[in-house]
Amino acid sequence: MTIPRNPNPLGGVLDVFPAVSSFTNIDFNQNEDFRNQGVSKDHVHSVQVDSVKLQITSPNNQGFDFLDTLQFFAKTGNQQLEVAHKSSIRQLGLAPPNPVLSMDVTHAELKPYVTAPSMSIVVSGHGDYPQSDTTLGITVGLQVEVGL
Repeated sequence: MTIPRNPNPLGGVLDVFPAVSSFTNIDFNQNEDFRNQGVSKDHVHSVQVDSVKLQITSPNNQGFDFLDTLQFFAKTGNQQLEVAHKSSIRQLGLAPPNPVLSMDVTHAELKPYVTAPSMSIVVSGHGDYPQSDTTLGITVGLQVEVGL
């Protein structure tokens, strides 16, 4: 995900986050790890997010001091459920180079989302625009229970 720098040189509030393309229209029946194990979403008993980590990959002189809050939601159709959040990010002192932000996960049950025809992970938050375009690498860890 790339967060653009503020187009206004006087600064501005960041409250709209770009979509993360790899987290849209996820179909777990098409997931390579599931297919390699002979598992489909019909076999899923439980799914929970067990970690969400963000790392600033560029520029290497950017810290997380531009963010105040961040939330991740699982979404399918009109249903949305918070899976991770973090507040007071600016105060964490996550300075360059390439800092990592670990989110607080909710351990919410995602089976209804994973077994839906498709789901997405949506990001929202609040802060200021960074000084330059900032690219984040995002890793979401899932704990999946299946029965064959």
